[in-house]
Amino acid sequence: MSIIQDLTPINLQEEKQKFFDNDCKYNPQFKYKTLATVGKIYKYGKPKPEYLELAKKILKTAFENNTEEEIRKIEGEVLTKQEATEMFDDFVKNNDLKNTITLKWSKNFAGRASFYKNTLKLQLPVKHRKNEFLGTLYHELGTHALRRVNHLQQPFFGKKTELGFKDYLLTEEGLASFHGLLAKNFKIDYTGALNYVTCQQAQEKSFVETFAFVNQYLHDKKRAWSYTYRHKRGLYDTQEGGGFTKDMLYFAGLIKVWEYFKKSNFDVASLYWGKIAIEDIEKAKKINPDYQPHLPSFYTQKPDLYQQQIIEIAELNFLYNI
Repeated sequence: MSIIQDLTPINLQEEKQKFFDNDCKYNPQFKYKTLATVGKIYKYGKPKPEYLELAKKILKTAFENNTEEEIRKIEGEVLTKQEATEMFDDFVKNNDLKNTITLKWSKNFAGRASFYKNTLKLQLPVKHRKNEFLGTLYHELGTHALRRVNHLQQPFFGKKTELGFKDYLLTEEGLASFHGLLAKNFKIDYTGALNYVTCQQAQEKSFVETFAFVNQYLHDKKRAWSYTYRHKRGLYDTQEGGGFTKDMLYFAGLIKVWEYFKKSNFDVASLYWGKIAIEDIEKAKKINPDYQPHLPSFYTQKPDLYQQQIIEIAELNFLYNI
């Protein structure tokens, strides 16, 4: 069973209903199939003060003159299911993934989009706007799926632990975060920043207090619940401070990948040697030096534009200050 499954309460829906029935003033009391240990909850560490200050600055900049509703409207009209399906079909065709990746729709999916193994899962009804959804395709398929496709072809596939490879998620989510922003008109990473600051809030505050903080930015109470729950899962009594810290990886990873881009002169191809951490790139290349990774079309078609956009994202998010 995965760590995410271990930290998913067996009474999640009941406690969510109690929360809303009590006017968002109830701290959920979660139950789990297996013991939610401190080691699992804090596997990914805790927020860093210097990153926290940057995340707060980004939030202030993003929301100074905008609500989230206004920010999202910049990305175009809400798509129909057919329009989203056509965009998916075009993307997998252009990236030679047509026979590799499948699409599945369901009203029962917990999130708007997720990628697992070879399936992109999309929630109904569709809530994506055009550029948002393109960003989702860049994030889920152009990053996660293609790194997986490359990884399956490597001689170190299934042997990373014995070969001493590090955890790859910080690199994986940081690169995916950059790519999600590439497709958007609004390139300030307010979702990554909000996740990072919410992670810190959750360590100090109750579920109700953390929800109130998130709800300042996300006025949709169901979305605010989702953000809050993701940071408070793992606890039994959410009146206490603490909670799972995985979602801070998106923002911390963005910073890590930016530092890599600066040092490597934007060597994108090396990041696609498989599902590996930046620290293991040289090890992976020594094992398979002649490998030619499958790269996303949004990079290969216009590599100079890709680099310009990455620099623009870094500037808008004050990454040069790190």
